[in-house]
Amino acid sequence: MLRSWLHGRLREYADFHIEPTITREASSLEERLRAREPMEDAFAAFANLMKVALDHDPRDLEAIAELNGEWNQLLRHWDPERQPPDPWFVEALIRERGEDDPEVRRLQDQASKRQALMELHNRLVGVRRLHRFGLCFWALRRYQATQEQEWLDAFDALAAYFSSPIELTQTLSDITQYDWDDLSPWSNWILQELPTGEAHMVSPDFNVTYAVLMIRSLSPTEDVPELLPDRRLGIHFKVEEPIKLVERVLADPKLNDALPDSPEDRAGTLVEALDAMVAAADILDEDATISASLSDALTDEFEAKVQESWNQGRFLRRAFGHTGSIQLEDGDPPPTARHAVSAWQSKGLFLEGEARVHGHDHTARELAAALGREEMKKALHVMGASSLPDAPEDDPAAQLRRVLAEMRASGLDPQLILMPSEWRLLAEAWRRSRSGVGWHQRGAHMATRRLSNPVSRFDRRRPGIRAHGS
Repeated sequence: MLRSWLHGRLREYADFHIEPTITREASSLEERLRAREPMEDAFAAFANLMKVALDHDPRDLEAIAELNGEWNQLLRHWDPERQPPDPWFVEALIRERGEDDPEVRRLQDQASKRQALMELHNRLVGVRRLHRFGLCFWALRRYQATQEQEWLDAFDALAAYFSSPIELTQTLSDITQYDWDDLSPWSNWILQELPTGEAHMVSPDFNVTYAVLMIRSLSPTEDVPELLPDRRLGIHFKVEEPIKLVERVLADPKLNDALPDSPEDRAGTLVEALDAMVAAADILDEDATISASLSDALTDEFEAKVQESWNQGRFLRRAFGHTGSIQLEDGDPPPTARHAVSAWQSKGLFLEGEARVHGHDHTARELAAALGREEMKKALHVMGASSLPDAPEDDPAAQLRRVLAEMRASGLDPQLILMPSEWRLLAEAWRRSRSGVGWHQRGAHMATRRLSNPVSRFDRRRPGIRAHGS
C-alpha cells in the first residue's frame, strides 16, 4: 500500500507539474530547460523506488512492470524532432532569399530552439535509460551474490528494455560519465550493504552488466554491429581490454545462467565490435587533436614555467656570477652564442577540454633541465673541456668509486656526494677558494640516480672547468 501511495504521488508530481512545463508550446525555452533538473530528479526517484521494491521482494515482478510502465508514460508523446522547421527547408529558403530576410531569421531562431529541445529530449531519455541500466546492474549484482532465481528473474525483466547494441553502448558511456560526475546513487547502494563504522572504497562495475546485456542482445548469425565511436569509451576499454572483460564474464560460473546458451560466438562478436569502436575512437580523437587550436593561456603558462625552472637551475650562471666572471652587454647575443634545444611534446598539453593531457608542470621542468644540460655541454665545449662525460656503466657503484679515485689522484679531497632526486639537484656545496681564483669543490660530487650526468668541478689551480663522466 505504501509503495502504491508513493508511486501515485511521484507520478502525479512528474506528470502534472514537471512534464507540462517541458512539453507545452506556451512554455519558453528557458522554462523548459529549467525543468530538466526536476525531471531528472523524478527519474532518480523512480529508480530508487524500484530498487526499494526489488530489495523488499525481488519476486514481485508485477510491481516492477507497473513502475516501469508508469515510468514509460512520461514524455511518451513529446518528440521535438518532428516539430518544424525541417533543416533542409531553412537551408533552401536561405539560398532563395538570403540570411537577411525576416522570414529566414524567424525560421533560423525557431530551428535553434528546436535543436535545443531535441538535445533536452535526448538528455532526459538517456537519463531514464541509464537509471534502468543501474537497476540491471543492481539485480545482476544481487544475483551474483545470492544465486537466487528471483534476482535473475528480476534482471531478465529489466534487461528486456535493452535490445540495441548501439543504445547499450551509448548507455554505458552515459552512466560512466554520470557516475564520474558524482550524480549517481549506485555507490551508495553498495555502501548500504557494507558494515558501518568502517572505511570502504567502492566503484560500481558496470562493465560486467554491459557485457552480459550485450552478449544477450547480439545475434550469432548477424554481422558484427558498427558501434558509434566514443572517446570516453575508447579510453575506458584501454583500462580493461574487451577480450579481458569477455574472458572475465565467461569464466564466472555465477553468471552462467544470466547468459544465453553457447555464448562464445556472441562474445567473440562483442570483442570484434568493441575493438573496432576503440580503433575508430582513436582516429577521431587524433583528428580532433590535430585540428584543435592551441590554448594561448596554456602555452604562455608553459613558457613561463620553463623560464622559471631554467633560471632556478642555471648552475653555471650562478657559479660564474659568484666569481664576477660575467660581463653584461646591450643588444642581442651573437649567433655563435645561440644554441637551440628541440623536443617533441604532446599537443594535448596545450589544449583545453577533454583532449587536454595533464603533466604541464612536470614537462616544463624536464624541458628546463634539458636546457640546463645543453648549456653545460656548450660551455664545456667552448672552454675546451679535457674530457666528455663517460657513458653509464653496468655497475654504478664501481663507476662512482673510480671517479672518486680520479679526483683524489688530482689532489682533491671529495667528502660529500650529492645525489639529485628525479634529475634535479638537491644541493650545491661550492665554496670560494682561499686564493680567490676560480672555485674549489671540497668533495662536492654531482650525480644522478643512474650516474649518467656530467660531473663538473672547479679547480683552484686553473680557472675554468674540468669535466669528468660519472
